[in-house]
Amino acid sequence: MNIAIVGNGRMGRTLDAVCARRDDVRVIGHVGRGGCESLDALDGLDAALDFSAPENLPMLLSGAAFYGLLALGEAAAHGALTALLTLPVKNGAFRTAVLYQGVGCSVAAFFLSNAAIAKIGVNKTSSFIGVSTIVSILAGALALGETAVMRPAARRV
Repeated sequence: MNIAIVGNGRMGRTLDAVCARRDDVRVIGHVGRGGCESLDALDGLDAALDFSAPENLPMLLSGAAFYGLLALGEAAAHGALTALLTLPVKNGAFRTAVLYQGVGCSVAAFFLSNAAIAKIGVNKTSSFIGVSTIVSILAGALALGETAVMRPAARRV
């Protein structure tokens, strides 16, 4: 497969290095990194990967701002604004949960997913997406000492 990399970020450079070690994928050009001006100049291109701008960043930031302001407003309405703002400092369990959710479930999962794609390919990696939910349920049940029960879905009448 012949690919082109658009952008000059760390992800583009990482992909460039991974492709250099593989025989089945070849980077035939770069756009915007001292390379060609557009994808039209590249012959034999199968796919282009664009790492030039995070398109969903404004949506993520606006969601974080909206729900953050909502939480602050609710805490202020109930007279608990100070308690909310000092929660990460005073409560170690809360701090641990935030770090686990922020780092473990988001950042680590993203990097592990990319590592799996680089190691075994997209097709095999995507086959495990459905399995990850089952593994998460079973691991959660084991870690929390709960009983995992499978029930049939409720029927609508």
